[in-house]
Amino acid sequence: MLLNSKNILSVVVAMALALLASCGSNFDDVPTRLVVEGYIDSDGYPRVYLTMSVSPSDHAKPLSDSFIRWGKVTVSDGDTTIILTGAADYDVFPPFVYRTYEMKGVPGKRYTVTAQYKELTVTSSATMLQPTAIDGIEFSPIEHNDSLCATFINFTSPADVPAYYVIQSRSRTRGTSFQTSMLGAFVANEPLSKYRMQVYRAGSDLDELLVGGEKPEKLSSSFVRGERISVKLCRVPKEIYDFWVAFDNNSTFGETRFVNGYTLLPSNIEGGYGVWSVQGACTIDATVDCE
Repeated sequence: MLLNSKNILSVVVAMALALLASCGSNFDDVPTRLVVEGYIDSDGYPRVYLTMSVSPSDHAKPLSDSFIRWGKVTVSDGDTTIILTGAADYDVFPPFVYRTYEMKGVPGKRYTVTAQYKELTVTSSATMLQPTAIDGIEFSPIEHNDSLCATFINFTSPADVPAYYVIQSRSRTRGTSFQTSMLGAFVANEPLSKYRMQVYRAGSDLDELLVGGEKPEKLSSSFVRGERISVKLCRVPKEIYDFWVAFDNNSTFGETRFVNGYTLLPSNIEGGYGVWSVQGACTIDATVDCE
């Protein structure tokens, strides 16, 4: 079984604060806060991963101590408030998710998540934008490689630009969940224009290939011929885009996935860390074929 290593974000991101303070401050001075990693897609259900922030001074504690299994998480669309149910989910990491099937994402509505654990409370709100349709998916051969294909999606930008996007992908063949693709955060500035964007494998998918499952002959950010994949084009508000573009930069170019020159990722979580990613989403399924 493959783990979704992207969710390690929920436990590790706040370590940057301790690194920032390491030159002159005691690790104990860094406040403990809740970390939220939450999503709701248009026509999709909310899901939230909730953890406690950790710092290098917590190195002796097991990582599982940071998982929150007895928190209270609610999501409101302005008319209805739903308490999410916590449940084990061994297909992701951390293996515990708060979710509900009583609320679906609707473009135009504003969604507020509130998470509580003991004396700590965090909240975040964002408006769901209209999704942008994917016009099609294409594959092209990669020179000097018979097993990999370059993947592209085509779409038409909306009239109200700038439009901020995040591309997410998953391998249905390998059983991974949707994760943000490498170099997948971008802005469309030209209204009603044709765009063609390359889709790369999620960076954490590459990590998964190293720690589980059958190892390919060569690791690559491209998809393999015959692989069944899904690609999701997510339109998001700018503050959510800001998080994902920083995450993307740190993942691709940084010293680690979460700290680049000791810079903490931006967050739209009030009172805590992480992201509440409200997404107008369009998904396309395909089998990779570039004959």
